[in-house]
Amino acid sequence: MHRSILVGLLGVAAAYCQAPALTISPSPVTQCNARGQGTAQLSWRTSETSVQVRIGSATGPAMTGFEPGNGGAPTGDWVSDGLVFVLVNPSGNEVARATARVSCQAPSSNLADQLATQSYFPLEVGNRWVYRVNDRLATGLHKVRWVDRTVQQGGETWFVVRSQMVPGASANEVLWRVDASGRIYRRRNNVSELYLDPGPNQDASAAVQVQGRNVGANTPIGRVTNAVDYLSREVLLTETGTYARGIGLVASSSNLIAGSSGGFSQSLQLVDAFIAGGVRLVSPANGLELSPESQTLDVVGRTARNCALPCYFVACGLGGAPPDPPGTYKPCLSTRVKVQHPSARSLVLELLNSDNEAVHSVTRPVGLSPDEQMWFETIPFYRPTGIMLPLGDYQLRATVKAAGGETINSSMALIKVQ
Repeated sequence: MHRSILVGLLGVAAAYCQAPALTISPSPVTQCNARGQGTAQLSWRTSETSVQVRIGSATGPAMTGFEPGNGGAPTGDWVSDGLVFVLVNPSGNEVARATARVSCQAPSSNLADQLATQSYFPLEVGNRWVYRVNDRLATGLHKVRWVDRTVQQGGETWFVVRSQMVPGASANEVLWRVDASGRIYRRRNNVSELYLDPGPNQDASAAVQVQGRNVGANTPIGRVTNAVDYLSREVLLTETGTYARGIGLVASSSNLIAGSSGGFSQSLQLVDAFIAGGVRLVSPANGLELSPESQTLDVVGRTARNCALPCYFVACGLGGAPPDPPGTYKPCLSTRVKVQHPSARSLVLELLNSDNEAVHSVTRPVGLSPDEQMWFETIPFYRPTGIMLPLGDYQLRATVKAAGGETINSSMALIKVQ
């Protein structure tokens, strides 16, 4: 009896004194971007209560906040060969370290070849999609969806896909995986369900059913091919959309079935995507870090984007934002914003008139990350009362600020309203 207790105590002590470890996967990283850098997943195991990952040394830039002693975190697509990651405790002492190995595979020069080898929902940590969202409450919103990490549940590896409307807003998580046959599964309430079976003999139990195969579709990122159209029917809601091989969801539209409140509910359009292996798909922009979709707005001819909120159903306006009257024109502009600076903590986006007065201003938090951060903003060219701004020249200015409010960098684009 005493021997059993002793053996048990020794086992506990051995586990507690187990050497801390920091690992990088995959090793080597073989899928790289144009800069010869890739994405990796860090995992650690220690006896510490909390730890932090730093880059280069124990006093280098922080990659994470303080996390539990056993855990993990993904990097962005900036990992280079020989890059050192160091795990430190709250006292700043080194607990463990690991060195990344990167050996880039030569990518195919044919984009179609790269996409054709992937699933209809490519799942790798670091993949990211940005969608333009219209719904009953607003027009021209944007949602970012990205593969954050992997978890083990039910003896299977699941990818955690997070979605967020704007930086700083709460993000929701859904677990996804794709099997060897390309079937897409979703896990909700600890239950795995078949979501989409793109095979020729699809499973009738899938949550969404394929309605068309090998279809093409024109999207803001260009024309996609080798896609499937789907239909989903749930209680009081129907949804149609398109998944493209190697890209994922490129468009969807849902309708509510509810009498006088029935009708359009929400639509998504893919405007930007980064897929592991260096595939980057973006909607047209002028190439600046501050990248408006156009620098000339024709509001007289009404060809500029309209952000008026239509009435999508009979009882619209009850319990939500009041719709605009039929024929209302509220010109607006979508712009892509990219920030990459370790000290950046906020970004101020302003629309300035010819007198250098801000007629629109919004401030967004910038997360602590060495990776590029990107999102979309919709800039209204009308006042809160709905009256359009005067014709003329405007400046769209983005200012990145540090934690103390000091300016780090700024970018400006000229916008002509005619």
